[in-house]
Amino acid sequence: MKQKATISIVLLSIVFFTTTALTQSILKEDFNYTTGDSLTNHAWLVSSGGTTNALLSLSPGLTFTGYASSGIGNATKLDTTGQDLYKSFPADSIGSVYLAFMFNVTKASTGDYFIALSPSISQTSYFARTFIKSSGSGFVMGISKSNETAVYGTTVLSLNTTYMAVVKYRFVASDSDFINLYIVPSGTSIGSEPASAELSYQDKTKNDATNLGFITLRQGGAASAPRLFIDGVRIGRTWNDIFYSSLVTKTSINFGTVNLGSAPKDSFYVKNTGSVAVTDSITTSNSVFTISPKTGSIAVADSQKIVVTYIPTSTITSTGKILITPLGSTAPDTVSVSGSCVQAGFAVAPKSLDFGNVYKDSTKTDTTVTVTNASTTANLVIDSVRVRSTSTSITVTPTSATVGTASTAKFTISFKPTAKGAVTGNIVFYHNAPSKQDTVKISGNGIIKEPVISVTPTSLDYHGVVVGQSKKDSLTVKNIGFDSLIISNVNSTDGAFTITPVTARLGISATQKFYITFSPTAPGLKTTSLIFTSNVSEVNDTVKASGSGLVGVTIAEARKDGNQDYIADHSVTKDTMVLYGVITTPNMGASASQTSYFMQDATGGIDVFFFGLTTTTYAIGDSVRAIGIVAQYKGLVEFTLTALDDAHFTILKHNAVVPAPKRMTLHQLVINAEAYEGQLIELDTLYKATGTWPTVFPISNVSIYLTNSSKADTLQMFLDLDAAISNAEPAYPINVVGFLSQYSSATPPNNGYEICPRFASDINHTINVSVNEPSVGVPAVFNLSQNYPNPFNPTTTLVFTVKIKGHASLGVYNILGQLVATLFDGNASAGQEYVNTFDASRLTSGVYFARLESGGMTKVQKLLLMK
Repeated sequence: MKQKATISIVLLSIVFFTTTALTQSILKEDFNYTTGDSLTNHAWLVSSGGTTNALLSLSPGLTFTGYASSGIGNATKLDTTGQDLYKSFPADSIGSVYLAFMFNVTKASTGDYFIALSPSISQTSYFARTFIKSSGSGFVMGISKSNETAVYGTTVLSLNTTYMAVVKYRFVASDSDFINLYIVPSGTSIGSEPASAELSYQDKTKNDATNLGFITLRQGGAASAPRLFIDGVRIGRTWNDIFYSSLVTKTSINFGTVNLGSAPKDSFYVKNTGSVAVTDSITTSNSVFTISPKTGSIAVADSQKIVVTYIPTSTITSTGKILITPLGSTAPDTVSVSGSCVQAGFAVAPKSLDFGNVYKDSTKTDTTVTVTNASTTANLVIDSVRVRSTSTSITVTPTSATVGTASTAKFTISFKPTAKGAVTGNIVFYHNAPSKQDTVKISGNGIIKEPVISVTPTSLDYHGVVVGQSKKDSLTVKNIGFDSLIISNVNSTDGAFTITPVTARLGISATQKFYITFSPTAPGLKTTSLIFTSNVSEVNDTVKASGSGLVGVTIAEARKDGNQDYIADHSVTKDTMVLYGVITTPNMGASASQTSYFMQDATGGIDVFFFGLTTTTYAIGDSVRAIGIVAQYKGLVEFTLTALDDAHFTILKHNAVVPAPKRMTLHQLVINAEAYEGQLIELDTLYKATGTWPTVFPISNVSIYLTNSSKADTLQMFLDLDAAISNAEPAYPINVVGFLSQYSSATPPNNGYEICPRFASDINHTINVSVNEPSVGVPAVFNLSQNYPNPFNPTTTLVFTVKIKGHASLGVYNILGQLVATLFDGNASAGQEYVNTFDASRLTSGVYFARLESGGMTKVQKLLLMK
């Protein structure tokens, strides 16, 4: 649909207010914070940019004659390529949303937006984007509904000059939403919404906002975004909401306790601190509170007195609100009102006392408890047997009183704890008023002048940590006692756990962080007691900590099936272990809300599985470290991660060499499929045995059974919908590359083994293409990567490249310099990665060195064998 936009220049009149006041705006931001303070400390949230070029409260703030936010607090500076922030306000989806702000542009560029509104459900879906771009020696302003090209006004504004802008977004039920942009130069004024604007904009090609509930401050690209200061941000639902303010002298009126039939009065003032004269509508939410007058016209800077009369009709407590609503506003000022009515003449205040902390055997008194006889006809009689305390630690004097009509009597309450701990009780008044008896609740806490240590959490579990690495956690110690806490030592009963600091002095209610680092030097479970020695009655506080040292194993070791029962040995023992390998598949083959990647090393392949979705995207060719346990699912050997996070599934390197698929015949595969499970394989010259190729794909998972030319062997080919295989059935015979999976340990044929292509190119795969040729354009370097895993037992992998084509040798030496293994000795191509497996099963634990020599260059890596 054709874009519709109109542009016009607006003239504005009336004077702004200058008084700081309560406002009808639903959001007001004057950046009234300490200079240099981050806006993220004041309900602004980061939408992008992190901490780069953070938005701060900067001095001085902007001024604009007549604007209520002028000269209040500081401003913030929008530069380029930095932190973007957003803040919420009460969302609206009908009527209009008005946004007003002062701004001073120091530099304009090719054009970009710097402020926008968003729906309450999607902070990143921006509407009413407001733009600035350079024009001559100044700049012009523009607007767009969402992400279309902005439409700019014709008024050229000056740099380094403070202006005011108003953006109005109007929700239109029967048509596309409408946006106005008003620009106010210094010296002009606004009394009511102008009939025309700098920009009046409507784009029917873009979707409207469902509602608006966020404001975003944005720092755009360096080549396009403006640089400016912004201040005095206000959001309202009407023009008056952002330009009218009032100051109410009271926020609440409490008439206290009154006699039935009385009519006490109180009052408050409403001052017009806005820029225009307003007419107020004054209403009450409870008829027992009457108001006078009910309407009023208040000139600019003038005040109006509102009188509230409490006329109770029964002996109950009444509450309500007085609402002062300026004409044209949707956000009234409110004054809370309350009062209680009694008939008999007994009232006591306060109704409860909390003495707080009082030292044992000390006395604290309170003289605020007041009994009032509101009756005008009879005395209130409280005799000596009718005032008592329910706790021996709480006493009251006097224990009797006669209170005349319309008079009061004071009572002194004393709290003297005789032991440590909380004390509660009641002061009970028995009297001749209709309620017969009333109580005042008393509470306090007996304390002893001594420190008390509190340690949280009470235990630490580091789970699995790779041997040779460390993991840090912390404890928080708090002194919840009433004297200084002196920690003279913190000791660990196991050297794998170290603590810092080991001493501290904490005042009352003070806290101290203690950091505990677990650094396993050998595999296996480690436990310790962290013992805090302090001056707390010579009692030590103890925290338990535990963790396991982990070492890397090969995938072949993880899959080991010693008794050949097709169940991996480690899936029975549930040993936590570390695997290293290269990802060979996308996340596919798993149900919704599950993660499943296949990985390989030089010894085999395995499925890495977890119930849940990862926040990290992994790619084929990522070299990873995985921490978890071996599991068995319908015959498939899986490696289940201990937790789905970067600590348990870690990317070590991108773009590693992906193992070449093992090329074999279908017959070779089916007679020993378990040996290739989890690995990439290549099968050539296959025909369709059974199954229907889908006409529309991908909409679901599909299985096709393949056979060889002899028809003697069959295998399921599983087309996962995530692989997005083309909907055109290929001509047979076909060649297939994929990972070998297993969906059942009992289903024929072949006990449920299946080949799973990853991409459309895996079907009719081009055969005999070397997977070891170096990538074009990759610079050749001389390098020997650190082995993985390290420490290892008994196998590990080393990868090397050479810079110059020619002879290369890779050998492993013991600490005496003796050659114990030759891993490579021959010609090597420049830039090609060579993957080598070192099997140390015949060697003893200890330190070894891998040495690469080629073209006159040498590199050595230290290896650690731990059996």
